[in-house]
Amino acid sequence: EESSPTANWSINFHEDVIALTNTSNNYMHTTSAGFSFEDVDDTMPDILGVIAFHSYYAPTGFDPSLITFDANHIYVDLKGSKCSLLCHFEESPTRYKNRIILKVIFAVDYPRVDTLLNAIESVNAVNFPSHKESYIPRWETSYKRYYPTSNNYLKVENNTVYMEGDDYEGLVNSGTLDTLYETYNVPATVDTLQSFEGHNIYVNYAFNHLSE
Repeated sequence: EESSPTANWSINFHEDVIALTNTSNNYMHTTSAGFSFEDVDDTMPDILGVIAFHSYYAPTGFDPSLITFDANHIYVDLKGSKCSLLCHFEESPTRYKNRIILKVIFAVDYPRVDTLLNAIESVNAVNFPSHKESYIPRWETSYKRYYPTSNNYLKVENNTVYMEGDDYEGLVNSGTLDTLYETYNVPATVDTLQSFEGHNIYVNYAFNHLSE
């Protein structure tokens, strides 16, 4: 008998991560069923991607390619996943292969990033003097600012700021955006926080995405 997709799942949000943990350790999904998440008030940055990581903790048969999304929704399809006494896994935090961990990639708040880069310049004018306009290189996902006088760059990728160029040996990690926003007192607004915290997220525990 097909087990209910709503039964015995614990769902937790932390910053840009969703953790789904099955607590029954005894289920099987042979058809499409699972969860959907919705930014009800449309107050979060657009969703650009969803990555399943620590997949060795995930249920047997879980297929990350069945995760779909749009700007305000995420759909997690459990089709093919299962767990029983055989899914015991000592290295997992729960001691079972029963946890799905999703990292959500949000659109970057570029005006706020530019304010941060301006602040970095103000304390490091030697390496980062007058700059050209920030830009997104073709075929890349990074956001860069070039300084012709010093031939240096400030680069933002994967929510991390890097320094590179003639004054640096390779790519130098300066810290995450969140850490640097706090360090340089760059103000945030609710609608640009790259986090689930403070937002109204509706969880549908019984969607059948393929039949909609």
